[in-house]
Amino acid sequence: MKMFTIYSIVLTLVFQLIPSSFDNIKAQIPEKMSYQAVIRDENNKLVISQQLGIQISILQGAVDGNSIYTETLTPHTNANGLVSIEIGTGITSDNFSLIDWRNSPHFIKIETDLEGGTNYTITGVSQRLSVPYAFHAQTADQATNLSTELLARIEALEVETGIRIQDVDGNSYS
Repeated sequence: MKMFTIYSIVLTLVFQLIPSSFDNIKAQIPEKMSYQAVIRDENNKLVISQQLGIQISILQGAVDGNSIYTETLTPHTNANGLVSIEIGTGITSDNFSLIDWRNSPHFIKIETDLEGGTNYTITGVSQRLSVPYAFHAQTADQATNLSTELLARIEALEVETGIRIQDVDGNSYS
């Protein structure tokens, strides 16, 4: 009977911790991207401590592809001409979380107005490349394989001991 109690306690802890761990992993993925640039004017002079008007577009498929997301921001440069923004937090009528990043290449188009308005005179486009979260997402299937392997071991344990095992919600896995 002691063996049954130990298995019950261990399995209860496993089934309580695993689902909540997966929920936390998903909840920690931010719906935004960091972007920094050093801003210079037409004379190649740093634009320091100044408010800018910036429009960001996510283009799908090519450098001149369709815009699937657009937002505007009015950040300030610092004393070194550096502007730091978070794409996905600006003023928009689009939904950043609905962008399907999987199916085609995406490009970020940045347009800048040095006067802080919407007369964009500086434009740059660059392809969005992999980021650490994307590399990590490639290993997410390992968590699924772990769950499948754990359930197989539980089923084998049930067959071996003849004891039916249930999680904290009363679900059986035999």
